[in-house]
This record gives sequence, C-alpha cells and structure tokens, in this order.
Amino acid sequence: MSRFEYFRVVEVQKRGALHLHVLVWSAEPLRRDQVQRIALAAGFGCQVDLTPLSPQQHARYAAKYATKATDQRGDAPWAVDVVNTRTGEVTRGSAPARYRTWSSSRQWGLTVRDVRAANRAAMENTRLTRAAAAASTDQPAPSAAIGPTSPAAESSRDSRPTAVKLAWS
Repeated sequence: MSRFEYFRVVEVQKRGALHLHVLVWSAEPLRRDQVQRIALAAGFGCQVDLTPLSPQQHARYAAKYATKATDQRGDAPWAVDVVNTRTGEVTRGSAPARYRTWSSSRQWGLTVRDVRAANRAAMENTRLTRAAAAASTDQPAPSAAIGPTSPAAESSRDSRPTAVKLAWS
C-alpha cells in the first residue's frame, strides 16, 4: 500500500463497542481486500466501507463524527483492575474512558498559514482576472471578494486523489 494520510474518529456504539471512522487520502486507489486484511490484522472487525467522498463530504463527515465523539467519550465502558492495597485483592472496576476521540497523520489538513496564503493568492488572482477583463472592455474592474465560490475556498488538497471513507468496527 502506498503512503497515505488519515483522520480517525472513535464513535461509541450503543452496545459500548468502539467504532472507527477514518478518512484516508492515498496516492493510489485502495483495494477493499487489502484494507480489510490490514484491519483484521490490527484487531478490528470485518466491516470495511470504501466510499469515495467529495471535499465537501470530507468536511461534513469529519465534523459530524468528531463532534459526536467528543460528546460520547463518557459513554464508553472502561474496565480497570482495582487493587485493594490493604488485602491485595484485585477486582474489576470502571473508570473514565481514556482514549483519544480523534487523531490524524502529521500531514493531514492545512495550517492557518496555508489557508491565509491560499486566500491571498485567490484574492490576487481574482483581482488580476477582473483587471484584465476590465482592460479589454475599457470598464473599471470590480473589487475582489472572497466567498464560498472563490478559488480560496478550494483546498490545496484538491489536486490529491479523492479521499475514501473507512468505517471499521
């Protein structure tokens, strides 16, 4: 399997089991059998969902499960060994859940510096495009605006292959 980037969120299911939602960017298409073999070797269940997602779907999916995971952290049954220091007796008890609700690879996402640079580049590109169009028609160039349909709204990751959603249990 080629190098990839990922964002992982843990969801607590009603039965108390932890379920992983993983977004993956890979330079090569992921094969279901290969991903399933890796998941099983890592101790996960056999449910693997390889669904390609658009950049907008990536954001919604990550936000939905990251928010849900933060709210559910206390719902996970977390068993611990409790030792009675006086008698030495060991019993099973429970404690607050101790796991990361989400994690990602080091190269996942954009830094604020990257976002600002993309915004500056998009605004400059828009300004130059409008100035060139106005010069060809002898009309004043309208001011540049940044918004959801501007080039700055597009992620620099758009040149990467489409991400894939993995759901492991």
